[in-house]
Amino acid sequence: MMATTAYAIEEGKSTEYKNLGLYPQVPTQTATPIIAPDNPIYPQADGIQTVVAGVVMSGKEGYIFRVLNYIIAQLLLTTIICSFAYGYKNQLYYYIYTNPGILALPMVGSFASLFALWCVTNKTARLVLFWIFTLSMSCMVAFTVIRYSSSVVFKTVLVTTCVVFSTNMYAYYCAKRNRDFSFLETGLFTGLVALIILGFLQIFIHDSFLHYCIVLLGVLIFTGYLLYDLNRLYNANNPDEDELLIAITIYLDIVNLFLYLLELVRCLTGDNNN
Repeated sequence: MMATTAYAIEEGKSTEYKNLGLYPQVPTQTATPIIAPDNPIYPQADGIQTVVAGVVMSGKEGYIFRVLNYIIAQLLLTTIICSFAYGYKNQLYYYIYTNPGILALPMVGSFASLFALWCVTNKTARLVLFWIFTLSMSCMVAFTVIRYSSSVVFKTVLVTTCVVFSTNMYAYYCAKRNRDFSFLETGLFTGLVALIILGFLQIFIHDSFLHYCIVLLGVLIFTGYLLYDLNRLYNANNPDEDELLIAITIYLDIVNLFLYLLELVRCLTGDNNN
């Protein structure tokens, strides 16, 4: 009886709404849902979009956008620190000569911050560790760059820019056509192990041919790693992957490629001025 009475009341309300033109409108299903960018990992689902800096993107595009922004910011910070170090090259040489222990600080900072980044889950703390790692790596690169002449550094920056840009475009092109370079992983890892072994042998065998082989192998290995990691980013097979760690991976590919190209340009130009 109570159920029948309740139904009659609801039916009367419905009739009254219709007569007054106040019947609630049923929302259409054609609108595309928008989710706010407060979630660090945007879900990738059909019909779901995200808003990043006023631009509407899908979850996958938003993920790629943030990772690339992190990498650009890392490279910008490294460029600024290296430029500052090169501008005060003589003073920095003297300071390192009188305080040789300063060379170990960036190395310890990079390893410690990277290890902590794997363990910490707090978003703010991880972001702080991310920039500590980038700052430490930038100082390590700066200590290396000041050993080379300005002409070698300038040429290497141009060559590195061209290699990174072309590799990035090719990785994006292949990802758009669903080409996957995951098959390179085993070969690249094997080449990296060989590079480490040759570098260890170079400590005892001072040979120019061996040095050339190491430098060329290093350029090939890290160009391959850059292609592999960028293709993995653009394919985004796992959008839940930590964007800070993938940014660090690609950043390290570029830094190592730059350092090997730096030595290759020096060898090819015969410039031994420091």
